Amino acid sequence: VVCRYDYEKKKRDATRRTLKKQNPATYIPVFVVIIIFASFMLGLFKYEPIAIVSNSMNPVFYRGDVVILRKVNKEELKKIEKYNIIVYSIGNQQIVHRVIDIIEENDEIYFKTQGDANISPDLKLVSGEQVVGVYQFSIKYIGYPSVWLNDIFKSQKPKVEIK
Repeated sequence: VVCRYDYEKKKRDATRRTLKKQNPATYIPVFVVIIIFASFMLGLFKYEPIAIVSNSMNPVFYRGDVVILRKVNKEELKKIEKYNIIVYSIGNQQIVHRVIDIIEENDEIYFKTQGDANISPDLKLVSGEQVVGVYQFSIKYIGYPSVWLNDIFKSQKPKVEIK
């Protein structure tokens, strides 16, 4: 019993010594990656991720996918072309649909949009001020945790639905 106690004590002491010998600088790359990832998720860069909560853009991307958008400013709005996929805001909800027509009135740009899986276009035109960004690419399935949390905590239905 005494031998076993000594063996366990030496093992614990050895573990403590190895933990104490690690240089704190080895954690810096981990912290840098975490900070960059958190900044990306908060939308502090030119690119921003959005979890898709509906199937209105099937088969381009599906519910639970994450779309990476490139934010646009007023000058870049003029570069948006017909059939580009844009992200726009209605209230606090962001919608990702395809541009099917561009209308210019009084130096203002309006976009007529439609989800690829929708039969008819969206009822209201999207103003340039509502446009958040342009679709770049999507990543499958990694948005499901956000979608599930959205389903649990928000009882409001999407403002744009499949008809």
